[in-house]
Amino acid sequence: MKKRGDFGSDEEWLEYFEQLIEDDAPTEDLMESAEGIDEEWLLKNVGRDNGREGTNEEFLYVGRARGFLVLRDEIIYSGNKLSHGEKWTWVAIFLHDWRPEGQRWRAFPSRERLGIILGVGKRQVSTYLKGLESKRLLLRMLRPNQTTRYILKDPPKEWMEETKRKIAEQKAEKHKKKLQTLEDEKKRFFELSQARLQDTAT
Repeated sequence: MKKRGDFGSDEEWLEYFEQLIEDDAPTEDLMESAEGIDEEWLLKNVGRDNGREGTNEEFLYVGRARGFLVLRDEIIYSGNKLSHGEKWTWVAIFLHDWRPEGQRWRAFPSRERLGIILGVGKRQVSTYLKGLESKRLLLRMLRPNQTTRYILKDPPKEWMEETKRKIAEQKAEKHKKKLQTLEDEKKRFFELSQARLQDTAT
């Protein structure tokens, strides 16, 4: 397994590392190859953050290689469009062994396994799955005598944009209130100063 020191430049190693991802290299191989690489640099230069058309697969394997998981902004910023259970169910399915299909991904975990990960029963898992289906973030394909195939879809970018807009509005409102508080304090200070001057004059 080659590491950064085996290449003449970061770009050459990065090309090799991305090929490992494309070839479905084991997580252990990715971890070994990326040993000593700065995490922030790696995340900036692998996948969509560098301007190339990255995929969830690239981000998932990079996350696993460094001992953590990286998700798309759309799922994090889905706001109240998804319940907490639905959001974590999406993540739990995303964690499993899947392959990219355009902008969709597939996995085969059982409801029992999802329940163990989420800490809930099968009935609750079914509720979360139905919720994801109703919002068109999940397709379920039943397979006789096998676990169900799940095909994931990303939340609409509009959800993320709406959530970020609400965050910006909340921030602006807090700033406005802060300015108003400062203005009120300034006014009270001025009035108090005037009152003291009048007392001194008398």
